[in-house]
Amino acid sequence: MVTKIPKFAFEKFPQANSRLTTQMKSVGEVMSIGRTFQESFQKGIQSLEENLSGFESIIDEFSDQNETLQYELTFAALIDTCLLRMLSD
Repeated sequence: MVTKIPKFAFEKFPQANSRLTTQMKSVGEVMSIGRTFQESFQKGIQSLEENLSGFESIIDEFSDQNETLQYELTFAALIDTCLLRMLSD
């Protein structure tokens, strides 16, 4: 299983709007390979070098700072969970 995850570095471009839309704003991407989607996804998250462990740590980090971002990340985590269940069936 191969996973590609975009790398965002908004600190390099302070004038840029950090809201993600349909336009690409990534400065690169990481690719990871694993025996399962879960393994590949976790390797990709670790390759971002942001000291993250899945979506839970991201949601916790931003939960008090930005309510809109919290909803977007929660939705992304929900999609991830649904994909994992579909792949495991």
